Amino acid sequence: MIYTIRIDSTIILDLRFLAVTEVAKIAKSVVFDESAFVARYGGEEFGILLPRANQYEAIKMAEAIRQQVEQRGIVHQASEVFKCVTISVGIMTVVPSENIRPISIVHQADQALYEAKCTGRNRISVYSHHKEADSNV
Repeated sequence: MIYTIRIDSTIILDLRFLAVTEVAKIAKSVVFDESAFVARYGGEEFGILLPRANQYEAIKMAEAIRQQVEQRGIVHQASEVFKCVTISVGIMTVVPSENIRPISIVHQADQALYEAKCTGRNRISVYSHHKEADSNV
């Protein structure tokens, strides 16, 4: 998720478009699994489905995306946290079963995202179906 505050509406739109476009390009270049699906989810969020990846591989890809977005250096003058656009990532890993509803997977990934944002931003947090873990990368 891209964090934007205190920018007038025309600049927000320009920044969001640039930032979202760049993050999308980076995500697509890092996600190498042909079965993966990268999509914009909401205004400034992306969902990435990795049906063949385990938790380690998902963290590795997320960290590569996070690092590349930060290294891209998209200026974010209005941020009180970072001077360039960064991303926070929530990861949910699960072995599919009939007992797990897709909406609960999204909700748990969102909880992990919220945790990443609350604990400093520009980081990854992982929610495991069996227990919650935090990857402070």
